[in-house]
Amino acid sequence: MNFEEANRTWSYEPDTGILRWKIKPAYRVLVGDVAGCKKSNKGGYSYMSISFKGKQYKAHKIAWLIFYGVPPKHQIDHEDGNSVNNRIENLRDVTQIENGRNQKLSTRNTSGFCGVRWQKKMKAWVATIVINGKPIYLGRFYEKNDAIITRQIAQEKFGFHKNHGLKR
Repeated sequence: MNFEEANRTWSYEPDTGILRWKIKPAYRVLVGDVAGCKKSNKGGYSYMSISFKGKQYKAHKIAWLIFYGVPPKHQIDHEDGNSVNNRIENLRDVTQIENGRNQKLSTRNTSGFCGVRWQKKMKAWVATIVINGKPIYLGRFYEKNDAIITRQIAQEKFGFHKNHGLKR
């Protein structure tokens, strides 16, 4: 989809992140109605999706295209971790690596902090971080807080987003 077609089809409200129909695309849909609905993929990631002319479009990509006049070069990251919040101030065009540095805390995490885990065999906390697809061992600690602080320092050093690893 190009800018002209997107701009002809939808209006975008950057302060709310809402896309509205400028045309009547289908039965029961009116000009001015909110475009799209919430969808989830296999991994549980939710986003706003818009069906148009037999194709599915992610609302955050359409919002970016209409606001900036060009499609994103990379991936769109929702800075606050809310993938249905398409306000322009919440969207960033980032590489896959940068996007991975702004992930929420995994539901499988048991320590409550990203990159920190209990190693039962050693009876200690272990801190790690993944940089460019390679895990880096940060150390073994007998105090959980020491592991957390070490991981936080590494996140800052490697340019992770301030929201990385938060429960959202």
